Amino acid sequence: MDTTIEATKPITKENLGELAPPLDDWPEFQKTVPTKALRVDGSFAVRTREGVLSCDDGYLLIDSHGFPQAIGADEFQAVYEPV
Repeated sequence: MDTTIEATKPITKENLGELAPPLDDWPEFQKTVPTKALRVDGSFAVRTREGVLSCDDGYLLIDSHGFPQAIGADEFQAVYEPV
């Protein structure tokens, strides 16, 4: 199966089904690079490469290229585990 799509318009949660095969057909990947993260109490904002990202309750991450990112506490706990 071809694992690429041609996106002629911005991809959103609402139009994903029109532009890509069902998720069950997607290959799976796992993050393999250790990530530094600090828990942040309360709301905070981070200037990322994509613009300013606000987070109400979560973690401040440093990606593998040294850039700061923000991620909500629930998503962080679902995706990351201690090394």
